[in-house]
Amino acid sequence: MGTIFLHEIAGTAILLLLGVGVVANVVLTKTKGNGGGWLLISFGWGLGVFAGVYVAAATGAHLNPAVTVGLLVSGAEEYAPGIAVTLGTTLAYFAAQLIGAFLGAALAWLAYRDHYQAETDQGAILGTFATGPEIRNPLWNMVTEVIATFVLVFVILLFGSTPSGLGPLAVALLVVAIGASLGGPTGYAINPARDLGPRLFHAVAPIRHKGGSDWGYAWVPIVPTVWLLACTLSAGWIKIFDSNPGVGFLAQANKYRAAINAGELIAPSKDFGGMHQIMFNNYVNAGLTALFMFVVLAVLFYSVGAIRKARANPARSDRETAYVALTEEQQKVWL
Repeated sequence: MGTIFLHEIAGTAILLLLGVGVVANVVLTKTKGNGGGWLLISFGWGLGVFAGVYVAAATGAHLNPAVTVGLLVSGAEEYAPGIAVTLGTTLAYFAAQLIGAFLGAALAWLAYRDHYQAETDQGAILGTFATGPEIRNPLWNMVTEVIATFVLVFVILLFGSTPSGLGPLAVALLVVAIGASLGGPTGYAINPARDLGPRLFHAVAPIRHKGGSDWGYAWVPIVPTVWLLACTLSAGWIKIFDSNPGVGFLAQANKYRAAINAGELIAPSKDFGGMHQIMFNNYVNAGLTALFMFVVLAVLFYSVGAIRKARANPARSDRETAYVALTEEQQKVWL
C-alpha cells in the first residue's frame, strides 16, 4: 500500500502541477504564455502525463481512476509487478490519485500565486483548475467525456500488448491527440481525479476573485466513476463470496479448514502451520474487503444526503468572513 500511495500521489501531483500550470500560463493575466492557445494547453497536459508516468512507474503509473478500472475489468491479475488486483489496492489507487491531484493543483497555485491574485475573471481562474463546457448541455457534455475517456483507456490497454519503443511518450502523444481532437466541447477531463482534485482545491484556496467552483457541472467528468463504483463493489463481492477457492477468500479459507480437519496437506504448504496462516490470511482479506466496501458505500450515502440537504436549502451554505484590508506591515510581509 505504501508503494501505491507514494508513487501514485507523486506521479499524479506532477501531472496536475504541469497541467494546471500550463492552463494558468495561457489564461491568467500578465503571464509569459498568456494567449498561447489550445494546442499549447494540449501539449502541456500531454507532457505532464509523460513526466507523471516516469515518476509513478513502480505502480504502473495509472494516475487516473479510469485507467485503474480499465485494468480491473480487463481481467489483469496485477496492476503492476508485485501489486495484486484486490479491492484494497484498487481503493488505494483511487485515494492516492485524488490526493495527488489536489496537491498538484496546490503547487501550481503557489507557482502562479501573484497572477491568481491579479486575475479578476472568475471563469479564467476556475478554468485553470477544473473543466467546463463551452456549450452547457450536461447530457451531451457527458457523452463527450465518455467517448474521450474510452479512447484513452482503450488505447492504453492496447499499448500493453503492442510492441513499442516509445514508452510513456506514446501515452503523452495520445493525451495531446485527445485534447486537440476531442477537447473542444468540454476541456477533456478524461480523468475523474484530474477534475475533482483541483476543483476541491479551488473551493478552499484563498484566491481573491475566484467565485464559485461550479459544482453543478462537477458530476459530468465523474460519470465514468459510476461504472468504476459498480465494478469495484462487484469485484469486492466476488472476492469475498465466490464459491471457487481460487477466487473467493471465504471459499479458500473453508477449503484449508476442511483439509486441516481431515489431516491433509495442500500444496504449496509444507506443514499445518503454513495452512493455518493461509486460512487466517484469507479471513483477514475477506474482513478488510468488507470494511472497504462499507466505507465506499458510507461515503456514497453521506455524499448523496449532503447534496440533497444542500439543494433543499435555498440559502447559501458557505459562510465567508467579511473583507478586512491588510495593514501596511502585513502588505510588506505578504505582498
